[in-house]
Amino acid sequence: MNTYIRSISSVLLLLVFCTYSFSQDECTTILVGRKATADGSVIIAHAEDMGKTDSGKLWHQDAGEHEKSDSIYLPYETIPGVSRTYSYWAHGNSDKVAERYNGSILAGMNQFGVSFGCNTVYTRDELIPEGEKGLQRYSIRRLIMERARTALEAVEMIGQLIDTYGQSGIVVAYLIADPREAWVVETTPRHWVAKRVPDDGFHVQANRYTIEKEWDLASHGLVEYAVKKEWYDPSKGEFSFRHVYADPERLEHPYDTVREYRAWEILKRKSGSVTVADLKSIMRSHYEGTEDYHYPPHNTDVRRPICVSNTQAAKVWHLRSDLPVETGAVMWYATSTPCVSIFVPVFSGAGTVPLEYLNAGEQFDLSSVWWTFDALQRTVDSNYDGLFPYVEIFRNTREGHLTKVAGEMQKKATAKYLEGKTKEAKDLMSDFSFNLLRMTHIEASGLLRELLRKSEIEDPVELYR
Repeated sequence: MNTYIRSISSVLLLLVFCTYSFSQDECTTILVGRKATADGSVIIAHAEDMGKTDSGKLWHQDAGEHEKSDSIYLPYETIPGVSRTYSYWAHGNSDKVAERYNGSILAGMNQFGVSFGCNTVYTRDELIPEGEKGLQRYSIRRLIMERARTALEAVEMIGQLIDTYGQSGIVVAYLIADPREAWVVETTPRHWVAKRVPDDGFHVQANRYTIEKEWDLASHGLVEYAVKKEWYDPSKGEFSFRHVYADPERLEHPYDTVREYRAWEILKRKSGSVTVADLKSIMRSHYEGTEDYHYPPHNTDVRRPICVSNTQAAKVWHLRSDLPVETGAVMWYATSTPCVSIFVPVFSGAGTVPLEYLNAGEQFDLSSVWWTFDALQRTVDSNYDGLFPYVEIFRNTREGHLTKVAGEMQKKATAKYLEGKTKEAKDLMSDFSFNLLRMTHIEASGLLRELLRKSEIEDPVELYR
């Protein structure tokens, strides 16, 4: 590609990124260390914010055996293969949306409990245009799910991949945890830094860089590259990754800082006793009871809440190290906007998912759980004060039941594992998660019909006109 075409490609990419700025199409992630939680677990929460009709799906990928000599092609690089890939649960773009973005996986949890979410971040460095070289964020996500046994292995893998190939297109922060620890990895197209979350601490990230003068791991030449680019002068003070590599417009913008502050405020009060329920509540927050509360959130107000109508899915991972990983690592999954959705438990040892969670095309379809909850959210938005109380009762009742039965199943399946009955335990958890996911869709469909009737909406397709 000649210099002229390369320059045009870079400009087009930048125009796309400007379109996304402050449009709610961005994510929020929280990591909580094991000594900051009530039960000694590591907890991670993530809201995946996409376009209003960018549908999403949930799937399970089985482990695989491969010829180690085989290389694999990932846009836009060919990399060495491995002899074995691990199984994982993933949330990501539906097939048609994935075609548009040339990628699918957005967040996930593998068989070892390695779990992650990603947030777009904005760098001053020149982007590597997609289609030329470098690995996409989608490919890096897939690789850490397939190949990492621990969060630290995932961190080191991300660093090695960026050092070797570079990262094309949009760059992200990777927020990664396993049942023992949590890490933040902030990246540029060519560099990265990583910082371990203290066991007695937590980390909240919107869509900006957060690592400054202290980190645990980093790419070679990080400071030297900044000096060469004339972004940093060593004679003028200590090096700060965030201040040197970030787009200056996203250093302290309320679009990011308000989200982070509200979550920090809650977690600081709860430090040492944080629970899964607390993280679910934060993912649903519109800043109720504060001066920043407003619903539905509008793009015109950059002091955006954590929960927005563009959320494709939200997850809360509960990662316990005192149980077998198959039963101790649980992903609570809520499709579409979490304030009107249900967090359903999916055990890492489970392996089946209903068709309605895989079925998420670009057109409205009530056989898809994503479109059902999206329609429910749109119905509620048409009369929030009048309709949300019905959703809140349904949601709280359903999740109270799910929490109870998930705890019971965790004990039953753990006992099977400790007895050495691995297959029996796996079948038990797979049936359990499958049935809960399916029943949630059935019950949500019933609630949608009721609220459409109350709203005198005869055909839910009207919600999309």
